[in-house]
Amino acid sequence: MSFQKPPARPVGTDAEALWVQWVHDELATYGNLINNPGIRFERTTKGIRPILSAQAGGAVEKFHPFELYQSPAHDTATDWRTFRIRAGSYGTTPVAGTDGADVAAGGNTAQGVNSVEDPATETLDADYSTSIDFIVPDATASYYVWIDATDTAAPEIDKGATPPGSGDDSAWWGGSYVLLAIIDTSTFTATKIAKWRQFVNYNIPKCS
Repeated sequence: MSFQKPPARPVGTDAEALWVQWVHDELATYGNLINNPGIRFERTTKGIRPILSAQAGGAVEKFHPFELYQSPAHDTATDWRTFRIRAGSYGTTPVAGTDGADVAAGGNTAQGVNSVEDPATETLDADYSTSIDFIVPDATASYYVWIDATDTAAPEIDKGATPPGSGDDSAWWGGSYVLLAIIDTSTFTATKIAKWRQFVNYNIPKCS
């Protein structure tokens, strides 16, 4: 049976009608997915997304160093405000607090937690982890995420609603703090959509 033009969705609000509606939606969705060895589908809290491989003739999903991305859902009330930072290095030193630093912290190595060596291709850790994930406060217009390199031998991810140092944008010009991204959970609070701007997509040369 083709689901390019599925039958009309059943109506009603009783238990039986709701069950049939769910079955209809599931069949209609999966009936339109492409069966191809180069594509796998991942269910997320926002729906189903395709992950392409080189076999599929499309772009492979890759993450650049220090990329900000939404963490696997762990709490339906805050999953839209839960983030983590991709592995990266400051000079030759891995930055603590990224998804690659979870191995050193005793993280879930069975999931293939990432290392700094190849941040574009390694498997992402699918589990929520308090050592690498952070929740941005609700209704926050500017939440800053940066590398704190005041100790150049032990750089780490830091974050907050106020820039470090003097508390204004002058902090980003001294070399000790590297601004990675700014997150906005204020503009679309009602619809639970976070906005963010990424500033860095490469490993950071050591400044001093």
